This record gives sequence, C-alpha cells and structure tokens, in this order.
Amino acid sequence: KSNLETLSPSLKSYPNPVLSGGLVTVELHDFTETPKTWQLVDALGRIIQEQPLSGSERSVSFEAPKAEGTYTFRVLTSDGVFSLKLISAQR
Repeated sequence: KSNLETLSPSLKSYPNPVLSGGLVTVELHDFTETPKTWQLVDALGRIIQEQPLSGSERSVSFEAPKAEGTYTFRVLTSDGVFSLKLISAQR
C-alpha cells in the first residue's frame, strides 16, 4: 500500500434539511479533478438548477427549491458524477 492515500471527493451540505427558498451551501472536499458543473435535480430527474464551476471554487451556495421534497445535488467532473441528497422542507 502506498503512503499516498487516495482521497475520494466528498460533498457536505448545510443546513440539510433546508427551509424551502432558504440559502444552502455545499462544500466540495478532496476533488483532484476540477469540477466542471453542478446541478440540482428533482425527484423526477429534471435539472432545475445548473451552473458551471470555476476551478478555485470549493463551495457552492444557492437558494433551495421553493417546493418541498428531496433533491439531488450533483457535481460533474471528468472522473464521474458525485452527488448528495438535499431535503427542502417548510417550517
């Protein structure tokens, strides 16, 4: 085993669950490949938000969907797609 542990990219969001329409932040950790794009996808697989990422960005902040439900936040890189679940809820 080499001393260079392979860090796998990870995503962390807060707050989660988020109030619908509130601000949510997703942190990008240990991405060796520059992430290209982020997407927010609804339960039916429709892309409801999509933005390019600059190479230096290590976090993304955006307004949570107004509609309650479970969404998937995805980061697209040349290595593959990384995702996490995001829950938008009312008070």
